Amino acid sequence: MELDPKKVEELQKQTSASMEQVKRALHDADGDPQRALSSLQAQKKKGNETFLRVISAVILLPIFVFCVTYTQWFFLQLLLMALLAMYLGLAEYFVLTDRGLEGRPFRGLSYTFAVLLVILYYFQMVNQQAKFPVPEFLKTASTIFYPGYDLIIPCYFVFFMLAFGLQIVKRPLDGAIFSVATSIVGILYMSIPIGHLLLVIGLKNGLFYIWFAAGITMISDGGAYFGGRWFGKNPAGLKISPKKTWEGYITGIIIGVIYTIGLFYAWQSVAGELAPIGILEGCFVAVVFAIITVLGDLSESAMKRDAKIKDSAATVPGMGGILDVIDAMLFTIPCIYFYVKIKESMGYTI
Repeated sequence: MELDPKKVEELQKQTSASMEQVKRALHDADGDPQRALSSLQAQKKKGNETFLRVISAVILLPIFVFCVTYTQWFFLQLLLMALLAMYLGLAEYFVLTDRGLEGRPFRGLSYTFAVLLVILYYFQMVNQQAKFPVPEFLKTASTIFYPGYDLIIPCYFVFFMLAFGLQIVKRPLDGAIFSVATSIVGILYMSIPIGHLLLVIGLKNGLFYIWFAAGITMISDGGAYFGGRWFGKNPAGLKISPKKTWEGYITGIIIGVIYTIGLFYAWQSVAGELAPIGILEGCFVAVVFAIITVLGDLSESAMKRDAKIKDSAATVPGMGGILDVIDAMLFTIPCIYFYVKIKESMGYTI
């Protein structure tokens, strides 16, 4: 197709794109300058989002590393990170699930119990870990929050009862199921994964399992994103996220396995000991976790689709809200804890 030089020059001025990009866009748009302009603007926006995504990751990753590795503060920095993630995540979840007169979650009750649950998980971790001697002030607090038996399940049940109680006393019967159900789902969706992040840290080789699960989640999620952008041709056919491709998902799995192999050698080199699980087992689990990562990502996408919202918030530049950042880890972190505890109950070394 012969392109009009004036159209090419005008589009270059409007978009600051290279001549090759403009020509390709015009060719794909059958010479229509408006369609070509829209295409070039979309490409530019994607490029900006990718740049912001990388910058955000470069800032957030060292913070996460510090929170899960530094023991001199008795993991209080990890507790603060968990509380912040819980608050931001619930706030975004409430936006997604607020239906006004048709029903909405109990925010105040949810925030209160979210804080209480994270603190209960923290003290369970403190009493089960062997990474630092427990100071007196934490021992004193433990008598309240971990008095020799688990208060977490009773806490969930009390929340369940209070949610129904508030619905009966303060709100109309219309929307009762929706209000109570979304409140309960919100607490379970956020507190179980964040709480189990604390419990994983308390395991004997907890740091390895954090690098293993969180690393596979982030690497495979990023691999799927960039793999889809660079190689994506065949849509996965998912109504929730129609732009996802099989090439992206396969890239995520491959990158996750490569990361796992690298982690095993890095752990042996830095820690001076073999990883607590075998490399073949690790690669198999990496494939499973890469698939679970997709499930976690699509689950949050389903909620956003239902709420007709693109991003849960704009808290993290280039990524969206906190839920857009941690959605996959909300699934993989509890899974690694359950996997390790099941192995331990079967007599395997963890």
